[in-house]
Formats: sequence, structure tokens, C-alpha cells
Amino acid sequence: MKRSCKRILSTVLSLTLLCCMLPAALAAENDLPLLTTTSAPAQSGPLKVLLIGNSLTADAGSYIPDVVEAEGEEIILGVLHKGSSTLQLHMDYALEDSQIYSYYKYEDGEWTLNGAGSYTMFKGLQDEAWDVVFLQQNCTPAADPSTYDVLDELIPHITRFLTNPNVKLGWYMTGPYPFAQEQLFNYSQDGEPAAMHRYTMDAVKAKILTRKDISYITPVGTALVNATTSFVGHTLHRDHIHMNTLGRTIAAYTFYCTLFGKTLDTIKLTDVPESKAALKGYITPARTVTPEEALAVTEAVNNAIKNPLEITPSAYEGKPVIADHSATCPSRDMTDVDKDAWYHEAVDFALENKIMGGYSATTFGPNDTLSRAMVVQILYNKEGQPAVSGAHAFTDAPADQWYNNAIIWGTTHGIMGGYGDGKFGPDDAVTLEQVAVILWNYSGNLPFVGTADSVGPHSSWASNALAWAVESDLLEGIPFDVVTAPATRAQTAQFIMNYLSK
Repeated sequence: MKRSCKRILSTVLSLTLLCCMLPAALAAENDLPLLTTTSAPAQSGPLKVLLIGNSLTADAGSYIPDVVEAEGEEIILGVLHKGSSTLQLHMDYALEDSQIYSYYKYEDGEWTLNGAGSYTMFKGLQDEAWDVVFLQQNCTPAADPSTYDVLDELIPHITRFLTNPNVKLGWYMTGPYPFAQEQLFNYSQDGEPAAMHRYTMDAVKAKILTRKDISYITPVGTALVNATTSFVGHTLHRDHIHMNTLGRTIAAYTFYCTLFGKTLDTIKLTDVPESKAALKGYITPARTVTPEEALAVTEAVNNAIKNPLEITPSAYEGKPVIADHSATCPSRDMTDVDKDAWYHEAVDFALENKIMGGYSATTFGPNDTLSRAMVVQILYNKEGQPAVSGAHAFTDAPADQWYNNAIIWGTTHGIMGGYGDGKFGPDDAVTLEQVAVILWNYSGNLPFVGTADSVGPHSSWASNALAWAVESDLLEGIPFDVVTAPATRAQTAQFIMNYLSK
């Protein structure tokens, strides 16, 4: 589930994989507390993130600010890297306070180079009160579990110099080399990339998931391998090790989902600029991500988010055909409907199925609020406006109003009720939690398992309905801050489409 403006910065020392909970089997095996990032407290101001690694850290960091800002969030990013470095080398450099790192920093829309091979780890650690610090192992030893043992020494050394008492450590799980690299990789007889990554995932499971001082894992490598199973294939690298523009975009989106507790509807950064943060020789050119590629990238990242330690074959083995339906799009003439917005499909669904209508042929009002009377009218329309008998007893809902029959129908069938004082509040703005209750009642109060904790603050009377909505993924694709806020027409359209499409 997604929530706007939420960060993953919790003061609870727990192990989280991206924006979802660890598989129950792994949780039981490692006996670790779990935290869903969607229930984490909000963090004001830009998120401050430091990446420590090698050239693959520079690769991954290049487009993180572009992606984060395209998705409407803010970040201060530090990239502290030394080519070919392993964890052991980082430990050596730290102990010797070696002036060997290149340090790039993104802040206020600009990249700056603060040291080209002359920066120390200590200076990078103390440059900001970092919220999250990510570590990374070199690809070659990443498949060897024994190479992670140095973290027992490296992590305490790093954390003693960090100035934010609530800082969290993250693990950047890199990907395999794109081609057979028998001379570099000794854990697979054929050097096949997916086989190499399986060894890396096993090492991470054995050596990272068991640590209580690492709070987050971003499975960039899994997302990259996932993408190679699509029609995109092995086209994500510019040489035998480093990522190209598309590969870096996948890496950046995987980091974005980790840092902000998100899954993707579709990627918003499709006109990818030339990279600005890499050393000479590592610059990647501007590139447009095609609509077909965007589908594969979105799928690869989301599957990595869902199953970080499992390669998920793509549904787009063949290049997808994206039909141009602009001539038949139900909202094509509505000037206030953004055809690239998250709600476009839901608005089209509502119009096509005559569940909701526009104000006119050219306006829908996606960001307008919806009244309680409008919601019950929508469901009454869905039922074909059956005949009603009798009258309701609400003093604030005159019988000569357009919603009269809908209110009689809704209250008779237990779908909606009044406020308990003879009032219905037909013109009151409906909230997201009220929409959940209305749809749960409409469904016949279906059984559910779980709680509504992940949605954040909510009314006690809405808990059961929200728990059902969470379990049924009915809030999927709906950006919101709190469910007690008035629902927009676009949010309600998405809610109802999710419900009717199940």
C-alpha cells in the first residue's frame, strides 16, 4: 500500500525489506522484529542518504535525485566511492583515514564534487546528519558469505562517527556481471548472471538478514536480473561491469522504493537526462525510456520489492503492444483530466461503466471532494436504480432532492447510516475511511484477517472496514496522507475500480 509523504525512518531497530514485510519463513528463521514501512513516522525536510561503495555505488546514485524529484519527494544524497573497493578495503581505508575516496553530493538541485580521489570516509560520514547510510560489497566477493564477516568491525567503526542518533544502516545488494565472467566469478560453473546473483542472494540471506544493525536492504541486483528476463534482455550495462542509462534508472527506482516505502504504478522519469554525478568515463547519455520499457522496468522493480531474494520472471518476455486508445478514451474531451495522472484509468473506468459522470462533457473535477449523497448515489446507479418504497427519517435530506431514492435504498440495505441525531449529512464531504465502510457494507461485511494499522491514524468505527480494504488491496494506487481526510473524486473512482475489479 502507498502513502504520500511518508519516510521509512523509524527509531525501532528492526529489519525491513523495502516497502514490505519479510516473508514469514525468513522472519521466523531469523527471529527478528518486523516493521512495515508504511506505518513509519513522517520525516520533515529532505531525506539525507549516504552511499558508501565502489563504482557501482556511483552507478546507482547517479539518477537517484532525478527519480526522487520526479516522484515528488526530496533528498540530500552523498556518494562516497572508490573503484573496485571491497568491504575489507573500506575497513582498511577507514582505519588508516586514507584520502582515497571521491565524494559527490547532491543538494538543492545541484551536484558538487568535494574530492576526486582525495576524500576520507570520516569526512563523508560527518558531512551531514545522515538519516540512512548504505553499504555495498564488490560484485565479485558478494557471492562469498565469508567476505561479509568484516562488517562486525566496519559497522561499529562507521556508526561511532555518525552524528544522527537515529541513523539507520541499509544494504545495497548489487547485481551480477552481465556476461560470463569465469575469471572473476568462481561460484558458478558457467558464470551465468542469474546463477551468480543466486549465490549473492544466498550470501545476503546468511550474512545480512541475520544482522540487527542493518535495517533496510535495497535489492538492485534482483531488479536488474528481473528485467533481463523481459524483452529488454541483457542490455542494461555499458561494459562488462557497469550499468548504462537504463540500468542506472532501474537501480535508482529500486532505491527510491526502499527509501520512501513505495511500489510503482509506472515510472515518471522517462526522459532520463545525461548523468551529472559520475567521474569522467562513467557518464551515461540522456535516453528516453519507451512506454514498453517503462512497463518492464516498473514490473522488475515491483517484483524485487515484493520478493527481494527471488528472481521473478517477467510477464513481458515478448515486447508488449501498447494500443493507442486516445480516440476512444472516455475522458478524452475532459480538459481537467491529466492523461498521465495516476487516476486516469480509474476515471475512464468510472465513466465507461456509468458509475460516475463528469460535470460536463469537458470537466470531471478529479481533485474535487465528493459528498456522502454522491457516494450512495454512485452505488445506487451501479445497482441500476432499483425501485424503493417508503421514506427515510433524516431531517436534513429533503424528499424532493436528487439523492432521495439513493438514500432510502442505501439505508434500507444497511450500506449507509446517518449520524444518529436524525441527520444524514448529504452534503458533507465523504472521507476515505467512510468510503471503506460504505464499500464493506455494500460487500456484505466480508470476513478479513489482519488490522488497519498500516493506514495510519483512523477512527475506531472504521477499523474493520479498513482492515478488509487493506487485505483486499483496495487502497492500492491511491495516494493519501490520512484516511480521515476528505476523499477526492479521483480517489473514490480508484477505490471503487479496485473493488469492482477484484
